[in-house]
Amino acid sequence: MRTPGEAHVTLDRAAKAPATDLMTKRQLARLATLGEDHRVVGVRRGIPIVRRADGRVFRVQPNGHLVQTSSVQDAQSYLELERC
Repeated sequence: MRTPGEAHVTLDRAAKAPATDLMTKRQLARLATLGEDHRVVGVRRGIPIVRRADGRVFRVQPNGHLVQTSSVQDAQSYLELERC
């Protein structure tokens, strides 16, 4: 049973690793307001990385704003480009 204000975000196994940087109060508040379809998939330099059910990836900035980011799979490898 969840208590009021408890975060509804599920952590992936990789995201459970201890972080060296602490999250801000605004980041924690933002994570608490996200729906159950959001999953924290990592933390990089104190910035949580969140994936929605539709596959889009977001960073939770220190001010609590969500900023869409691209995943590695979205970037096209230079090895796949044709030579001119």
